[in-house]
Amino acid sequence: MNLIGAVVQLCALVVAFRPRVPPAYSAVGGGAVSLAITAYHPLTGTRGDGTFWLLIEVPALLVLTMLAARRAPLAALVPGLAVSTILLRMVWPGPPSLILAGCAGWSLGAVGVATAGLYLRSLDGNRRRAVAQAVRDQRLALARDLHDFVAHDVSGMLVQAQAARLAPELPPRIEDALRRIEEGGQQALTC
Repeated sequence: MNLIGAVVQLCALVVAFRPRVPPAYSAVGGGAVSLAITAYHPLTGTRGDGTFWLLIEVPALLVLTMLAARRAPLAALVPGLAVSTILLRMVWPGPPSLILAGCAGWSLGAVGVATAGLYLRSLDGNRRRAVAQAVRDQRLALARDLHDFVAHDVSGMLVQAQAARLAPELPPRIEDALRRIEEGGQQALTC
């Protein structure tokens, strides 16, 4: 039975690193299978005998817990609970104090990797916010530069229109066009 758990956890771990599959799916699936195998032992009164397979299953569950805590924190509860209770396979039926102490000790590993996953999640959030702020700052700088360039060009057109109006004996249509250019340029510069 422990062999099945180890194989399922390795498969869930491989699937968790697939680009299109959210790690939460693999974590919940692998954790649920492990919990079902763990529940099988007390329900049937059997004791697990494959300690070697636990050495494969537990690290895989810990990695799944960390991946799930980083991407979808609630999904980390299932593989974390599976790690915490996996010792039941070896000590059932045993004294309750041994069972509780063993499960409490194993839960420390799950808590540790979940904390590491949550820390990585916070770093991801900080990075996303920093990138968004850098993009915003860059856009504002480009907008300021564009405004300065446009204002410079409009000022040049305004000066040329004012200089052209100083010419003697302009036809009325040209005089009117230069006046409108000058008014439009002044309005553009006041904005």
